[in-house]
Amino acid sequence: MQKKYKTKFNMNRPIPIFKENAMTKFLEQLNTIFFLVGLTDLWISEVKFSKRFIEIYKKINYVMDVLSIFFIISLLGSYFTQKDLKQSLANDRLMFSVMLPGNLLIYYISVYYKDEIRNLLYHLTVVLKEQHNDKRLEREMIRKITVFSIALNGTALFVDTSYGFRALYDVVTKG
Repeated sequence: MQKKYKTKFNMNRPIPIFKENAMTKFLEQLNTIFFLVGLTDLWISEVKFSKRFIEIYKKINYVMDVLSIFFIISLLGSYFTQKDLKQSLANDRLMFSVMLPGNLLIYYISVYYKDEIRNLLYHLTVVLKEQHNDKRLEREMIRKITVFSIALNGTALFVDTSYGFRALYDVVTKG
């Protein structure tokens, strides 16, 4: 009879000091980018900014979170107050009233589960690497994450920029 082995990780133990590898360095870089766009401390190491900058940035981030909630409330409230919009404006309102609350919900879920995400990333990049160390697979994973991130963010930037230029064109030509 063959014995089946199951590996079970204790996801609740304290995170010890770890040996750096290519993936942990990559996650430190991503953590810095995530910090600058508002998703703070997803990786176990601290971002390399001054304490004063971090304090000021976290306060600004809090204000931006509150403003985002007010913006979404006013966007949803416009359904009750603005009944006679042109078709293009009504379509824009519909698009934003679905997209913005969805994005904010994903953001708040990520903030709520920050410790679990941090622990999962640690186990995927440190604990699992101790048991299965494949440099080629690690390089391929970093490359795929980089390509996907650039493609996703590049597309979002292009869409936002083109939407902004269209709105600017409408303001200039139609008033």
